[in-house]
Amino acid sequence: MNRDDTQMKAVTIPGFGDAGVLRVGTVPIPAPGPRQVAIDVAYAGANFASVLVHAAVGGVGSQLGQAARLLGAGRVVGTVGSAARIDTAKGFGYDEVILRDRLADAGEFDIVVDMVGGPARRASLDRLTSMGRLVIMGNASGAEDVGVPANEPWFSNKTVSGFNLAAFAAAHPRRGGPGAAPCGGGHGQGGAAGTG
Repeated sequence: MNRDDTQMKAVTIPGFGDAGVLRVGTVPIPAPGPRQVAIDVAYAGANFASVLVHAAVGGVGSQLGQAARLLGAGRVVGTVGSAARIDTAKGFGYDEVILRDRLADAGEFDIVVDMVGGPARRASLDRLTSMGRLVIMGNASGAEDVGVPANEPWFSNKTVSGFNLAAFAAAHPRRGGPGAAPCGGGHGQGGAAGTG
């Protein structure tokens, strides 16, 4: 079998809409350019997951809510640190925007993305459904680390993972792209400053 190392199978989203707009085809294998990163994906799915994104008006949070919507999330909720930021966050396409200190009233989520840390991180783990995933992408609050006992995710069937763009780009410069390291903002956690 001849393998073409310049092409790959991909699911593309050529326009707005529900899952019916997704197209499966062959596309050129992308190469990261300046300020870009290539990520190997082992598994992917399109579903109607409920997604919570902290710091909804931050540099990352303002984009993740929109990305979740484009990927078919069923409910996309953002959190903000003050009531003055709610209207701004709603402009980024969130179904709901809540104050971070009211997280206990928000229901449960399949995916939570946390760039804030501190009490929000612990509350996020508590808001995950069984088989839910907490993705840690920063500690903009500057709070002390929130420890998670190893048995807790095991017994509750939850996943906790982390992603730090600056550290990834430094460790894998060819995969991270030549300009990816500065994208981390220089805050040591790979996230933008502020807690949205």
